[in-house]
Amino acid sequence: ADSRRRHYGISHHSLTILDLANNPAILGLAEEMPADHLNVVKELIKKHNLLGRHQWYLVKDTDCLKVFEEFNIQTTTMGRGIKDDPWFFRHTIITGILAALARTNQLDTLTKITE
Repeated sequence: ADSRRRHYGISHHSLTILDLANNPAILGLAEEMPADHLNVVKELIKKHNLLGRHQWYLVKDTDCLKVFEEFNIQTTTMGRGIKDDPWFFRHTIITGILAALARTNQLDTLTKITE
């Protein structure tokens, strides 16, 4: 992962966009994320007053990185690949899962993050 502090947890770019958003977004965090990392993300969400402004969910993403392998998707972000920054890429799959659940009115099957 990117070692710069401003990119730890949630990048400052994402925090800024979420702060400027006029409408609530639906966002997901991996249930499988290590507790210390998840807590850092939750603290950033709270610190930037984003918890009540957006809908946050825990999403089970078991083996979602296999999608990249199965379809031979070779991709990078800021020069880092899937093995370098797996949580970033796992959350790209979570975004798709959330979109599908929202479209089919199934968000209530997830755990909503409220604190």
